Amino acid sequence: MLGLIESLEHITTMEFKSVGDLIVLLGKVGSDLSGSEYLKFFYGINGPDAPFIDLDYEHRVQKASLSAIKSGLVNSAHDISDGGLAICIAECCIASGLGADIKIYEKMSLDKLIFGESQSRIIVTVDKSTISKLNDIALIHQIDLMILGKVIPENFKINSVINLPVKQMRVGYQESLRKIIEGETKY
Repeated sequence: MLGLIESLEHITTMEFKSVGDLIVLLGKVGSDLSGSEYLKFFYGINGPDAPFIDLDYEHRVQKASLSAIKSGLVNSAHDISDGGLAICIAECCIASGLGADIKIYEKMSLDKLIFGESQSRIIVTVDKSTISKLNDIALIHQIDLMILGKVIPENFKINSVINLPVKQMRVGYQESLRKIIEGETKY
């Protein structure tokens, strides 16, 4: 993929910036495990096909995200891809050293909810005072927006099923390549 950065002021990195920021999903919740890392890791299934993508919706999500960034509303942004929602937010935690308290309740299985790799989804953080402006942008671009939780100091939490210290996650992440090379862990 290739893109054009029109202004260095609009570069937005994935690491969380401030405790108390709201963690927001731009795009639909999604539940597609097709071709996912989850199926590969837990069940040894390589495939089926990649998740479906609606190119029109993808375009609207990208335009909304860019509009919010250019408006100065977004403190961090990260696309949801390999590994799904849980991995995306974990990466933001590891990069920043800050935690996340996520509360999400949908009528679907938890594995699909947090590990599904449905397309056209971006996690952003915003100051709570600007959420209405972000919501206005989502409405203009006709995309879904869901507040998932907030940035917290130390742990990565999703509902009552995940509660990990970010320091422990960071060590695991930094040591993973060495462990794979040395045969201590499988990929």
